[in-house]
Amino acid sequence: MLNGDRKGRIVTSTATFLPTERPPWQLLVLCFSATLGLSQGAQSQSACSPTQITRDEARQLLEATPDALWVRRRGGKISLDEYRDSSSYPPEKFYLYEMFSDKPSTTLLDNGIVGYFAVSKATGRVSWVVDPDEPFRGHELKRLLTRVRAKHCIGRDLVRRADAVPQG
Repeated sequence: MLNGDRKGRIVTSTATFLPTERPPWQLLVLCFSATLGLSQGAQSQSACSPTQITRDEARQLLEATPDALWVRRRGGKISLDEYRDSSSYPPEKFYLYEMFSDKPSTTLLDNGIVGYFAVSKATGRVSWVVDPDEPFRGHELKRLLTRVRAKHCIGRDLVRRADAVPQG
């Protein structure tokens, strides 16, 4: 039976609790619910196995690079052409693209070529073909890469292992 005392506490037959405190039976229910939720999360996590990103997703990642955004902010449109460079980037591990701008004045050398890019099929990592040591960074790219990696169950450990720079 619950009764109130003069200090605003709830009094039961066995214990007294402040209104902000939870009785032990409620804590047990909360702990059980949290444990059940964590175990279900772990099961769904283990059921998810990594898959390679698609060609379309690689193109979307390239369109989110700072270089592509820079071209578009200056009124240019980008286009992507696939190419092969099997000596340094095996086609089973990377998508390779040459990026162009329709306005040559939006590129560094005023020739319409933005650059040559590699996208890891295993992790989505985007890098310059000529400087693979440094991956591209940028807010838009990071946001998209996070979504793509989550969709394909690509975790941090896989990224660390798979993103070893190819030696050519």
